[in-house]
Amino acid sequence: MNRAGARSHCVNKPTTDVRCPVCGSETVHHCPAPNWGEMRRCLSCGLVLANPMPLPESSTLLFDKAYRGEVSTSGLRRYATRLKFRDELKSLGMDVQNTGKRPVMHWLKSNIAAGSVVVDIGCGLGLLMSDLRGAGFRPVGVDVSEELVKMLQKEGYQVWLGNVRNIPPDWAEPAACTCLYVLHHSPDPIGFLSDIRHRFPHASLLLSESAGGWGRGRTAVWFPPGTLTWWTAQALRIALEQAGYSAHTISAVSVESSEFGIPGLLNLYRAFNGVLHLQALAPYYFKLKKVLFAPWAAAYRMMGRHPHYLATSVPAPQAEEK
Repeated sequence: MNRAGARSHCVNKPTTDVRCPVCGSETVHHCPAPNWGEMRRCLSCGLVLANPMPLPESSTLLFDKAYRGEVSTSGLRRYATRLKFRDELKSLGMDVQNTGKRPVMHWLKSNIAAGSVVVDIGCGLGLLMSDLRGAGFRPVGVDVSEELVKMLQKEGYQVWLGNVRNIPPDWAEPAACTCLYVLHHSPDPIGFLSDIRHRFPHASLLLSESAGGWGRGRTAVWFPPGTLTWWTAQALRIALEQAGYSAHTISAVSVESSEFGIPGLLNLYRAFNGVLHLQALAPYYFKLKKVLFAPWAAAYRMMGRHPHYLATSVPAPQAEEK
């Protein structure tokens, strides 16, 4: 499809004079964003951003409704399914791990003292918090979804409902903050990171983001309203520095989409939801999981895994609060 044909799919009449929210440079049309508008690419830092960028409602309301199953937008329907799937796994005593978080845990274990408080911003289903607790850290969470916060609080976690800027001063003093695959939800990424920097001025920040739809297998999950930006290492570095951080490392890691420990398990559940019951799989799960789900693992490898960036940073001395 040529560029003119691609633009005909833009439904929100995006403007052409759009500046990058990270470095302020000019942007050009990158690809259509189905049922939204377009994605534009920064000519300087490479950030790909949605146009238009503002959401029709706050991200707090949007994702809270998504987890409640009240959103029909393609790419957001999966949030309610993921929550239901997690509940079923927990009730059966099955894994709720996320293999994509292994590099994150490795860094924390190597750099943060055991027993330290770690705040997971946008903690979602609590998968990382479970790993943190098992590794001897004191996990604390922040999320905008009332549904998730209530669930995690019942499981004994300290979780704040709302945004980072609304957290009271004495609520937590972490050694590190984690923010995994959350930045792409924000229409103001610099402001989002600045809120973390100002609220937790002495904590290291471990930030993970995906390059999104650069590769093959682009689906609705990579587009608005759920995903507003696709990141590059350069864009991440600039964003962190503008927010008052000194980026130590930004490394590219390639991970499979295996949120619950097995590639394709969530896809299988979604395909047969209401027909295939996890109770039937439970007796075979631990013994046969590698064999049962090998086709999905092979498919992810054949399609090509999207690059993910893992950035570690500390508050920049020149940005310390006065």
